[in-house]
Amino acid sequence: MDERHNSYKDMLLDVSLRIDKDDLQRMKFKCDQVIKKRQNEKITQPTELFTALEERGFLSETNLDYVKGLLKTCCGGKIDAIRALENYERIYIPGFVPTVTGPQTQTPPIGQANVHLGQGIPQAAGQQIVYVVQNGNIPDGITNTHQQRQRYEGPDLAKEISFLCRSLGRDWKFFIRSLGLPEDEIETISIDYRTVREKIHQCLLAWQHQEQQSASRYKLIDALRHSSVQRNDLASKLEEGRY
Repeated sequence: MDERHNSYKDMLLDVSLRIDKDDLQRMKFKCDQVIKKRQNEKITQPTELFTALEERGFLSETNLDYVKGLLKTCCGGKIDAIRALENYERIYIPGFVPTVTGPQTQTPPIGQANVHLGQGIPQAAGQQIVYVVQNGNIPDGITNTHQQRQRYEGPDLAKEISFLCRSLGRDWKFFIRSLGLPEDEIETISIDYRTVREKIHQCLLAWQHQEQQSASRYKLIDALRHSSVQRNDLASKLEEGRY
């Protein structure tokens, strides 16, 4: 399987983890003329929607415009999801022009609750952007303290995180604990997210925010080899770049 295909699948997984149930319902509604009603009703996960779009020629490794349009119109223009998609386009799509970069033209009024997922902030190479919540006010759909984060400015570990989300099993908490994420944050995330992959993904984002520049692939490898985890198989793959 070639590198582009792997990156494409990793990107779709990353995007799917950023789409909530309400977003998915709006996306399905928007696709009612593309996907027949009977199959549309059976879709319960973003990845299933992506598969259906691929089968109909509306999504491929070189054609992401339709999905990007869905993210903009059905998901409130989620900058984190669009940025994950555009990070892939930047590498594999000739003539790519980003849509979520550029200077912020207006300062939000004082007292207004705003969430920016990297919008308006020049992004250096290797950065990942997570939530910024202003004034302590949490908008609808963002309910937990673990989501009230400033900008992440550490190394880009998107591929490693995607690999771990796919590969870790039900003993994932031992791995997250070995990274040093506080137990109360692990439990909060565990309650708030439904699937194991979502829980792992959110915990690793929280760990990145905690570590900032100290976050590294080597810390992930050490945690996998910890006596409480003993996932040497995954550690070896990270060491050898086989993910």
